[in-house]
Amino acid sequence: MGRSSFHAVLSLIDRLSREGSRSSCLIDTLTHSTSIWYKIICNYRFLRIITTCLIMKLLQYIIFIVLIAILSGCGHTTALHKKAPPGSYTIKGKTYSPLKQVRPGFFQDGIASWYGPGFHGKKTASGEVYDMHGMTAAHSVLPLNTVVKVANLKTGKEIVVRVNDRGPFVGERVIDLSLAAARELGIVEPGTMPVRVSVIGPGDTRLASRVPVPSAAKKSPRAPNPYYKTPNPYYKKGAKRLLALR
Repeated sequence: MGRSSFHAVLSLIDRLSREGSRSSCLIDTLTHSTSIWYKIICNYRFLRIITTCLIMKLLQYIIFIVLIAILSGCGHTTALHKKAPPGSYTIKGKTYSPLKQVRPGFFQDGIASWYGPGFHGKKTASGEVYDMHGMTAAHSVLPLNTVVKVANLKTGKEIVVRVNDRGPFVGERVIDLSLAAARELGIVEPGTMPVRVSVIGPGDTRLASRVPVPSAAKKSPRAPNPYYKTPNPYYKKGAKRLLALR
């Protein structure tokens, strides 16, 4: 074999060794890349699982908070829009529910006041025209036309009035008397007075509401006059006058 052939064989062997080294490097590179991607994919799956769990937990908290808010809102709305009983009315933000019926024996202690000229001649809650000279009163919840006894807790004086109006709506006052009733009870000057309101029974619009006029005292029969003669000779019939003596 010549020297040229020997060099050709050496160059071929060198080329093959270079190609083999390149192939091994390529294989190593591919293997390394594959392991990196495998790790990335595995880590991505792990992160995905963790993220999913966190999102589900967060959704549970959000749903729980929303449900609490809805339930609280429903309860609040129900309280705000709760319908008042039929026949009730609201004055100055306070709702009053008049009683349908009340039995004798019901009583209430509180402050009594009176109202007069500013309302005289105006319609009351019962439809009657207010008469400050009548023995009437206003009460917030007692049935209209209820007859009540009002006792002055300081003096012990008592009067009987008929409820034909609504009120009073000031503080702790329980009854508003007409001018005549207030005068009879002795509260015109002070304006207010602690009283006890006791129910007597249902009233009637035909009940006398004027100040009761005291009955005239019975006159004792006159003693016979021994100096009076019948007929009187000095009394002329028809003229109805005594004749002057001449």
